[in-house]
Amino acid sequence: MGNEQNLTSNLMSQLDAKTNVDIAMATKDDGVAMKTIAVVTMTFLPATFVSALLGMNFFAYDPDTHGGHITYSHDLWMYFVISIVLTLILFAIWWVWQQYRKKWMASSRLEDASAMEHAFSVLQKP
Repeated sequence: MGNEQNLTSNLMSQLDAKTNVDIAMATKDDGVAMKTIAVVTMTFLPATFVSALLGMNFFAYDPDTHGGHITYSHDLWMYFVISIVLTLILFAIWWVWQQYRKKWMASSRLEDASAMEHAFSVLQKP
């Protein structure tokens, strides 16, 4: 009976090790994808910001003046206020999501640990 328990325990350990290797490989692939997304974002975000800002009619180019002259609207402050408020709201939503996710992960780990304890207790019964 002891050999069967050892065999079962070793097989479970091997399965856990294989699962951990699979998770590590998937995590590595996800990391590469995230780096690619970050590089693409860093490449296009500044130009997108400039084109969006200049396309909002907050700025006007007056070619009739000597050498041309760029004027700006007095309502330009609204752009910054709205952008900052929306950014703060977005970060608040992200923070709440992270807190929820931490609690969910902690409860999931507790469930996994109790399931493993139950499995080992069943195996150890004669």
